[in-house]
Amino acid sequence: MDSFSDIKKKNAAYFGISFAIPVMLVFLGYLMMSIYPFGDGTILIMDLHGQYFPMINNLKTAIFDGDLLHSFSAGLGFNLISQNAYYSNSLFWYILAVLPSSMLIPAFHVIVALKFGLSGLTFSAFLKKRSGDISVLSVALSVAYSLCAYTLAYISQVMWADAVFLFPLVLLGLELLLDQRKPLLYYFSLSLLILSNFYIGFSVCIFTFFYFVVYEISQMIPIKARAKRFASFALYSALSGGTAAAFLIPTYLTITKTKAGSLGFDGEIKIYHTLEEVMERLMPFSGNELAFGAPNLYCGTLILIGVFLYIFCGRIELRKRVAHMFLFTFIMLSFEVNLLDFVFHGFHYPNQLPGRYSFVFVFLALLLEIRIIGLQNAS
Repeated sequence: MDSFSDIKKKNAAYFGISFAIPVMLVFLGYLMMSIYPFGDGTILIMDLHGQYFPMINNLKTAIFDGDLLHSFSAGLGFNLISQNAYYSNSLFWYILAVLPSSMLIPAFHVIVALKFGLSGLTFSAFLKKRSGDISVLSVALSVAYSLCAYTLAYISQVMWADAVFLFPLVLLGLELLLDQRKPLLYYFSLSLLILSNFYIGFSVCIFTFFYFVVYEISQMIPIKARAKRFASFALYSALSGGTAAAFLIPTYLTITKTKAGSLGFDGEIKIYHTLEEVMERLMPFSGNELAFGAPNLYCGTLILIGVFLYIFCGRIELRKRVAHMFLFTFIMLSFEVNLLDFVFHGFHYPNQLPGRYSFVFVFLALLLEIRIIGLQNAS
C-alpha cells in the first residue's frame, strides 16, 4: 500500500501533468502556425486585435494614471468600470501593467496558454474530489475539458477564458459547501468568476442553480437538512453577487443606455438548428463555428457513447440518471430554443459566436463520462 507521502507525490504529479499538457499543446499550435515566439504570427486577430487587446492595453495606462473609473482615451471619455467588467477584468491582465510595452504581446501569448493549463488543473481538482483519487484517465478528461472545441474556437475571446478555469472550482466549492459546510472556495471562486466577466458569469450562475437542484435530487437527505443546504447555497451565492456589485451595478446602468439593452424577446419561439446539425458539432473534424451556426460542443469521440451508456447504467440509481439527463437535455435545448438562449446569454441575443457558455455542456458531458468509467463509485 502506498504511503501518504507517495500518494501526495502521485497526486501532485498528475495535477502537474493536467496543467502542462494543455500548455505544451497550445505552444505546439503556436509553433505549427509560426506564432510568436516561434515566428512573426500572432493570435491577435479579429476583435482581439481591434478591441480587446487595445482595451487591455488601456487598462495598463489606467493603472499608471491611477484612475480605474474613467478613461479619456476616446472621445470625451467613457466609463472604464463597465468596459473592464466585460473585456479586461481578469487579474492576469494586471501582470501586463508591470511590463514594458514591447513585451505585451509575448506576455499575452504566454498568459493565454497558461489559462488553458489552469482549465486542465482545476478540472483535475474537481475529479480528485469526486473520485478520491486521480489517474491517467482523469488527466485525459481534464485535457479534453481544457482543449475542447469551445476553448479552441474562442481562443481570441480572452475575456471568457477565466470562466472556463474557474467554473470547475465553483462546482467543487458548491459540493464542499453542501457536503462539508466549507463555503470559502465556492464564495471566492464564484465572486472572482463574476468579477472577471459578468456576462459569462450570469450564464454560470443559472447553470449552477440547476446543478444544485440536480445534486440535491441525487442525495438522500432529510427535508430539514435540505432546507439548511438551500439556505447556505442562497446565502453564499448572494454574497458572491454582492461582492461583485461594485462592478455589476455600474455595468447594468451602462448597458441600459445602449442599443443592445433595448433588444428583448420578440415573443415567438424558434428552433435554431436541426438535430443533425447539433449532433455534427459533437463529432471530430467538425471544425469550429464563429458565426451563427450550432455551438462548439466537441470534447472527445466517446462522449455520445458515454451519455448513451449512462442512460442505461443500472449501477446508477434511476433518480440520479433522470436528474442528470434532464439537466443535460435542458442545456442542449438552451442552445437551440431562442427563449432559453436569450435568457442564458443575459437576456440578450448574441451577435455571432454561438453558445458562449457551451463549456458548461462540455463539463456536464465529461461528468457523465466520469460516472460511467468508474472515476467515482456511482454515488
